Amino acid sequence: MTPTAVRRFVMHFERLTRFMWEEMPGRADAVVYLGDDHAPVHVELGDD
Repeated sequence: MTPTAVRRFVMHFERLTRFMWEEMPGRADAVVYLGDDHAPVHVELGDD
């Protein structure tokens, strides 16, 4: 892939990821928050 094609590819998935970060916690049964080292630091369980 050319550098331009790689940038476009990454931008597409970055946009989707940012949308999911905002939208999905409201629909999830559980949300796991990760620290800087990617280890879980907090878990929120949804109400049923």
